[in-house]
Amino acid sequence: MTEIWKGTQIFCGLSARWNQIATILGGAQRIAQSSIFVLFISLTHAAADEYEEGLAAYNAGNYKTAFKIWKPEAERGDARAQAIIGFMYSSGQGVPADPLKAIKWFRLAAEQGNSVAQLNLAMIYDRGIGVERDLEIAASWYRLAADQSVPTAQYALGYMYHFGEGVSKDYEKALHWYRKAAQLGLADAQFALGQMYRSGTGTELDHVTAARWYRHAAEQGHPDSQFAIGFMNEFGLGVPQNFVRAYSWYLIAASNGADVEKHLEVVSTHLNEEEKLEASRNAEVCIETNYSDCP
Repeated sequence: MTEIWKGTQIFCGLSARWNQIATILGGAQRIAQSSIFVLFISLTHAAADEYEEGLAAYNAGNYKTAFKIWKPEAERGDARAQAIIGFMYSSGQGVPADPLKAIKWFRLAAEQGNSVAQLNLAMIYDRGIGVERDLEIAASWYRLAADQSVPTAQYALGYMYHFGEGVSKDYEKALHWYRKAAQLGLADAQFALGQMYRSGTGTELDHVTAARWYRHAAEQGHPDSQFAIGFMNEFGLGVPQNFVRAYSWYLIAASNGADVEKHLEVVSTHLNEEEKLEASRNAEVCIETNYSDCP
């Protein structure tokens, strides 16, 4: 059990980081979707002005028309349009995918302070897509976006301080940026913050606070946080020891792909058949309610 937990403890390391902070230029689909969401926030704010027509075309899947509407605005120096055009070149929507042109437009928008472009440009340097990989430059762009309350950038910057990539290792700064992103609801940051409090990294060890942040992320469907809550309940860390709840949360985590078979086997030895049934029902309700009614 300890070995499994240690493996989970470093989940906010490389594998999680590349799932969370993959470039939109050919990266993981889950992150491409996250970046689109950030882009849509920008578009929504712009929908009341001349971008409305382009937005309607984009939402209808008519990317070529949207590109033709937004491109002149980008050429006239509008940072929002430049960020959009950069995204369309990166994703191949309405135009052939072209990483170099994407970088050009992202940079023009980023230099004008557009937070979406700053985040995307940071991701590009982080992965070295179309440019030489440079974590120091990536960190500088993440910081600019993070200062504008972009949670993905805040999480990325926290990670870089946590592990000393592109910046000097600084646990207190890592904690600061994880907390910023966690307070804005980013599940990966909430999990990372829970890990910091659980291990006493950059702060005093605090299992109660760790459990609270795990819970926030778990209720968003974050499997490692769901596992963590099960673990905390199994061993009474930050919460009263409760094997029924531990069993429930391990089942919930398993439904999202977490490997918890050994933990379920151990916890089951502390439960009778009625308690196992209760735990299973609680897990089903939690999953069916999209984590709004969990034990």
